[in-house]
Amino acid sequence: MKKFLSLFFVGLLAAVCWSCSDDDNDEIVIDSNSLPHTANVFLQSYFTDDAPATISKDNTDGEYEVTLTSGVKVEFDAAGNWKEVESTLAAPIPNQDFIPMSIREYVAENYPENFKINAISRDQNGYEVQLTDLLKIHFDAQGNFVSVDN
Repeated sequence: MKKFLSLFFVGLLAAVCWSCSDDDNDEIVIDSNSLPHTANVFLQSYFTDDAPATISKDNTDGEYEVTLTSGVKVEFDAAGNWKEVESTLAAPIPNQDFIPMSIREYVAENYPENFKINAISRDQNGYEVQLTDLLKIHFDAQGNFVSVDN
């Protein structure tokens, strides 16, 4: 019986330790001085009135995530190039000047005025834009319309 209880408690301790492990332990909080210059220039150019609330770096892939005081989140790659900008669900991204003009024009021409861009991500294949009504629109790397997810 002692052996059973000992094994039980060792197993319980192992389970508790495993469940308390943090999958985000490769992410560390940093200050804006530790961001790449490109990322700081982007934030200062397009979010001048919106200070960073938290900045973190993922040590696994070297990417950065900045959450601004307004709730806007900006993800940067290891070099400091923006990958994704996301506002709260009900609000558009405050300054959209970094979004290619062709994408902004397409949204303005094809969607009602009350549907604005509240998230945009980019990769080597192009852009994915999410409107405030949660509709997702895909564009190629040159900003040309590709498709819509309904």
